[in-house]
Amino acid sequence: MIRDARALPAGHVEKADICILGGGVAGLTIARELAGQNLEVCVLEQGGLENEKEAQRLNRGEVTGYPYWGLDYARHAQLCGSSQRWCLKLSDGDIGARFRPLDPIDFEKRDGVPHSGWPFSKAELDPFYARAQQRLNLGPNTYDPADWMGSEDERLFEDASSMKAVMFQYGSRQRFIEDHRGSMEQAQNVTVFLHAHATEIETNEAGRTATTVQTRTLDGGAFTVQANAYVLALGGIGNPRLLLLSNQTHANGIGNQHDLVGRYFMEHPVFRAGLLWPSDESVFERDRFYHIHGHNGVSVHGKLALRDEILRREGLRNFCFMLWPVLSPYDPLQESEAFEVARVSKSTLERGYLPDRPLKKMGTFIAKSGPLFHHVGRELRRRVGRWWGEEETPVAYSLHHFAEESPNPNSRILLSDRKKDRFGQPMAKLDWQLRGDDIRNIVRGLEVIKEDVERTGEWRLELPEYNELPPSGIRGGFHHIGTTRMHENPKRGVVNQHGRVHGVSNLFVTGSSVFPTGGYANPTLTIVAMALRLADHLKETYR
Repeated sequence: MIRDARALPAGHVEKADICILGGGVAGLTIARELAGQNLEVCVLEQGGLENEKEAQRLNRGEVTGYPYWGLDYARHAQLCGSSQRWCLKLSDGDIGARFRPLDPIDFEKRDGVPHSGWPFSKAELDPFYARAQQRLNLGPNTYDPADWMGSEDERLFEDASSMKAVMFQYGSRQRFIEDHRGSMEQAQNVTVFLHAHATEIETNEAGRTATTVQTRTLDGGAFTVQANAYVLALGGIGNPRLLLLSNQTHANGIGNQHDLVGRYFMEHPVFRAGLLWPSDESVFERDRFYHIHGHNGVSVHGKLALRDEILRREGLRNFCFMLWPVLSPYDPLQESEAFEVARVSKSTLERGYLPDRPLKKMGTFIAKSGPLFHHVGRELRRRVGRWWGEEETPVAYSLHHFAEESPNPNSRILLSDRKKDRFGQPMAKLDWQLRGDDIRNIVRGLEVIKEDVERTGEWRLELPEYNELPPSGIRGGFHHIGTTRMHENPKRGVVNQHGRVHGVSNLFVTGSSVFPTGGYANPTLTIVAMALRLADHLKETYR
């Protein structure tokens, strides 16, 4: 059932077997698995059924280090969480997101990736990936490109020794939301409390057992939850923040005895770098496989990635890239800070409030708007040309990268010492330390590809040249990874292989914050697989 926490009486104490903090993708996946079990489950969600600006304001924070989105723009306070923000257009016109499991190499300890290595191999997650496919309403559980080739499809670079094709599937936003919201409405043993903001986790005097979650509502209400087990599913920023705030027994925050909570923040750097010129322009008429398209009722997308043997030989991070046809080798929007300011500000204003640092953003828009106006003028000329029947054909592919960032202990989530939320608690502060070495790795990968593809004379790869590393203009994919990382050694990780916080017997963490490394794939499929795995562990342990 779904209830509004604002209607609870003062001093209410909610008792449950398992309390899940967060009603997003990870939290609702676990709650749905526990529905119908002999367990009483409660879910605390700070948002409501609709997008509410006051709840969203609780996600505000401070950003230092490499420039990043406003923290409220990068997160979403509403039942079903970030799935409410999935915005890619599928081949059938629906709206959704892209999915792919991590590669087996992403789980390995790699010489070229410091602090890499999961406590288990991909084989451990394979059965849960199969179940996650169903939970996300995806197609068959295969990502072999050969299984998604139609008779009219052509695979480029099939004989390349450096590259391989990789597949992404797309799933519907609305189906996911309707399935999980409907499941929560019908579940008799699960209660979802909306507008319930967890402010602190309390433990016993020894600090080894979580006993209570203190919870507030924006209208001044307060209540507590007492459970046998607690699961943090607040995302890669919310999870470490709540652990750091919970400092009554643990002076530095729960699970932070070795100063690891919030460290190793990773994103998927998203940017364009490199131009791939074909000698035969008819390739642009035969490249359907490398764009979103339908195959047997499933929206899929082929991309290109380095082969594992190249990653190992060169000691590189994993990355893939999309082939983006361009009509001109120079795309002004690719370099336009003004475009990003306009896009973020528009989205924030639609939610009913001003973006962070509005005067600075206005100054950036004015100072950097030249490429944007150039783009508008070019588009007007193109539209007039199309009206006169002029045909436009691409001239090259811009390589649109989705990259792995190496774990960096200095890249972290902290508590702000100058900003507080409505409840008087320090907001989260992100210090994103994107390193030039991560970008240098990608350039080295492109150098290997260049040598490979230019050997035949059919292609020419123009490599990027940077005046600084990392270059400006790299954007994150809203993927917050690694801040409560998983490791069997408490001195090297916050949680163990089951997601249990080291030193606390009944407190678990789920979501991409527990990933030791992030690969290049969107994390959602792995988040769901890991949540299913944790749900099975909870059923075994607490029923």
